[in-house]
Amino acid sequence: MKLIGKGFTAKVYKGSFKTTGGDDAPVAVKILNDDYTPLVNTAELVDELQVLSRVHHGNVVAYIGYTYINRTLHIVTEYMDGGSLHDYIRNEKTILNCQHIYSAFRNDKTKRIFQIFCLY
Repeated sequence: MKLIGKGFTAKVYKGSFKTTGGDDAPVAVKILNDDYTPLVNTAELVDELQVLSRVHHGNVVAYIGYTYINRTLHIVTEYMDGGSLHDYIRNEKTILNCQHIYSAFRNDKTKRIFQIFCLY
């Protein structure tokens, strides 16, 4: 795996995942830092990952799964070219506001959640 990003909570690697058809698909693997792991309520995090596994939307990175290796959490998602969202926003001078987020989900039941969120 190749390191493609790191932060306070985790490192992110580009890897590959064998599909059911036998092809290799690129994936992103987020590995929580050992220093951060004790600060996380892992039961809540696993619950959130299970919710994420049910989200299928064209504007949301696909969640593939998670595993523990040597008691360290590894989260596997779809790999997206183009760098991090932070870098994209900074380099493109894009300003995401509630209207942008709402329009991304305009055909989805989640739009009500964003309407409520943007009120506060």
